Amino acid sequence: MRIRNMAILFLTVVITLLTLACELKRSNPLDPTSHNDIVVPPKVIIVSATGSGANVVNKFIEITWERNDENTDGYYIYLGLAYNSAYAVVDTFIGNPVPESGTTLSKKIDVSAPGHYYLKMSAYKTYPDGNLEGPLSQWTYAYVAN
Repeated sequence: MRIRNMAILFLTVVITLLTLACELKRSNPLDPTSHNDIVVPPKVIIVSATGSGANVVNKFIEITWERNDENTDGYYIYLGLAYNSAYAVVDTFIGNPVPESGTTLSKKIDVSAPGHYYLKMSAYKTYPDGNLEGPLSQWTYAYVAN
């Protein structure tokens, strides 16, 4: 009985300490809610992704997206092998140039083999402490022919 009471007391103390620790004010230099001058880049809107055609020696995917108007210094391009798979950064588009006509940007990504590919993107903003990445876009699909 005594061990049970000690275990209950121990658990009560641990739960109380964890609850109090959750209320502590933390300082994260890239937390946009703690700094008025830091703004998260908006979500990228992907227009399309197209794979290279048949009999092309150097296989590639061309991805086209709508340019973010503000708070963007570049874009990360993610690639996956299924829409719900793990995605990895495969390329970076540095800059947010103002196109001469329209608001779309594009980038070619080299791939090693034909197949089905899924892509996502995110915008980033560079701050002195590092890059602050915005939310990932919806996935888009591209087929690279043999």
